[in-house]
Amino acid sequence: MSPWYETVKSFDVVPITEDGVDTEAYLEATVGLTKMFELLESQIFGFVNGKIRRDIGAVRAHMQTYPGRSSTLEGLISSAVMQEDPEVLISLQKLIRGQYFTSSSLLRAIHDPNDELYTSFQRGYDEVMAPYHTFWVRTTISVGLRAIPTRDTFFTMIADDGPMDSLHGALQKSLEALQVIVLRIQPILDASGR
Repeated sequence: MSPWYETVKSFDVVPITEDGVDTEAYLEATVGLTKMFELLESQIFGFVNGKIRRDIGAVRAHMQTYPGRSSTLEGLISSAVMQEDPEVLISLQKLIRGQYFTSSSLLRAIHDPNDELYTSFQRGYDEVMAPYHTFWVRTTISVGLRAIPTRDTFFTMIADDGPMDSLHGALQKSLEALQVIVLRIQPILDASGR
């Protein structure tokens, strides 16, 4: 059986044209990222994955309702503003912020092999998500992050018997491409009022 990273769409193959980021390919790669966390069979990731799948569903539903205007993420945002559909904007905002947090944390873990995974995720959270949360939410998240598996356990499980170098290479390539998408879309979401 092929390792996880060979069975899902990577963010580095999501088309980005002058019109924007391909919505369907972005959503497909996002689903692939959630499958990585499903491999861990952790309650904290299960809870987060449920929320992510609902947000994917909201974005996909808008894309299917307004296909001509939503083929790119940029068009989808414009369409959601025109249709006065704040829910899809909120869902996309949560996906984008969560992906920035996840990609920053995992890239940090890949680049610093001495960092425990919890430390990488805590730093990623402090950098990306904490400014949007209250003290109580930050405290709850910090406690929840302690449930993250050890670095060795995490990478062994998602490598799924594949070579670790191949996993790190594929993951880094996908996460760096995801950050390009996030940094492109976040200012557009900010300008939309979300």
